[in-house]
Amino acid sequence: MELEKVIKDYINDLNYIEMAFDRKWNDSQEFLLGMYKQVQRTLLSNLFEVDDWEKYDIRHATRREKKVFIRHVTGKATSWDVAINRLCGVTIEEGKEYTVHDKPWGIIELLDKKYPVYSDDLGQCDYIVLDNGERVSAGSFNLSPGRDFISYILQHRGSKTYQKIKGEK
Repeated sequence: MELEKVIKDYINDLNYIEMAFDRKWNDSQEFLLGMYKQVQRTLLSNLFEVDDWEKYDIRHATRREKKVFIRHVTGKATSWDVAINRLCGVTIEEGKEYTVHDKPWGIIELLDKKYPVYSDDLGQCDYIVLDNGERVSAGSFNLSPGRDFISYILQHRGSKTYQKIKGEK
């Protein structure tokens, strides 16, 4: 099964649910939420059958993309930060606030959008930032984070439908 077909079917199903909600067809909220849950289950089972992951995997970010998608993250240094920086020959103070300029190493393109892939903890863990600002990690030492990121991006799209039906949006 091709990932493009899985994505197309998933988006079509979500759009149908939203249309039924918007047009106030005689479907109850519980029925639409049940449809949503089934669509989510179908997505996850179909993702296991995808054969062409390599076409959608993470590609290396260009020099321009690294500049465009740089993140400036400010936080207080923990004892872990102090220890890791000491290993790299950098001295910082625990409890002091620092700004890190995080450049993406890769890009995933999905649903007509680019999602920069950043590295955390000295390359142990990759993460992306979703539309709502939520940071999503692929987990430590994940050898194929692209698959997880694609799943997270699609589920994030689905959560918008869920919030709409629940009246949270």
